[in-house]
Formats: sequence, structure tokens, C-alpha cells
Amino acid sequence: MNNTPISPASMLAKVIKKKAIEGIWLISGERQVGKTTWCSSLARQAKAAGWKVGGLITPAVFSGGEKVGFDLIDLLSNVQYHFGVSDSAHPDWIKIGDWRLNPEVLAWANQQLKHCRGCELFILDELGPLEFKHNQGFHEGMKLLDDKAFHAAFVVIRPELLPLARDRWPQAGVIEIRKETNDPG
Repeated sequence: MNNTPISPASMLAKVIKKKAIEGIWLISGERQVGKTTWCSSLARQAKAAGWKVGGLITPAVFSGGEKVGFDLIDLLSNVQYHFGVSDSAHPDWIKIGDWRLNPEVLAWANQQLKHCRGCELFILDELGPLEFKHNQGFHEGMKLLDDKAFHAAFVVIRPELLPLARDRWPQAGVIEIRKETNDPG
């Protein structure tokens, strides 16, 4: 298990130069330390290097300095939708914790994940309680990971769910994302 901080550029350099980084890598760290930013940077660099990159990124949406929701970006098509909100304005949406998820966007995301088979780099941000505890959410992403239908996969997992992810994918490496000591946040 690797808990050493590593930049997306360093990871990508290893992937491209040596093809040594393969299989599943679990990206973990406390909330708002930059896991999504790390994955987004890795995806940009891989695309710039000519790699076929697929998967989903869920960047936070902020208002007045507070996280009020999150979007969903498909890495193959670059299509982006508003995916989750922190209020109860949508009581018919899927409730998970303090968030509500748009079920139509979730269904679309699962269809998009089917197109990620065979990607050189697969990124899934994130797998959480819906997937591990309720067998819902990004279920097509779970299938893709189980089938190892990619060269390298980077999957964001909350620290409290790492044991479940390690049980499911015992061969996976772990990369812990930490706030930099010079980060004012």
C-alpha cells in the first residue's frame, strides 16, 4: 500500500514512461483536500499526452465560500451536468447524507460509464455509500473496475470506506491526498 503523496504529473510520468502503473489505484483523503482537483489534473495531462481517458469527475459547486452542490463531468465527451444539491429543493431526488442527487443525471452517467471499457486511463470520482452500502449509484463503474476493463484506474474513495474498497479490490494501491503544509486552507 502506497500512502506517499504523489503529484498527478509524477503519476502520469510513471504511467506513460514505464507502463508500470496499472490496475486500480484508490485515491483517498479527508474532505476538501483536493482529490477531485488531483484527478482532474491527471485526466488533463493524460489527454494532452494522447491517452484515451474515460470516467467521471464530480467537482464541487460553491456559493459564498460554502459547498452547495456538485456537478458531474463525463471525461470522454466533456459533457457536464449539475448533479447534486445540498438542500431539499428536490425531494424526489436520491437522498444520500446531506445531499440530493439528480436520478436522471445518475442514469445518464451509468450509460456513459459503459463507453469507458478499454480506456487507457479510467477515473471515477467518487464511489461512496450508494455504491458500497446500497448497491446503487455508479454501478456501471463498479462493474468496469471488477472486470479490470482498462489499463489504469484511479478511483476516489472516502477514508471511512477504504476497508470496503480494499476488500473488493485487494490488489489496489492507495494514494492518500493531503493538504500541503503551505496551503492556507
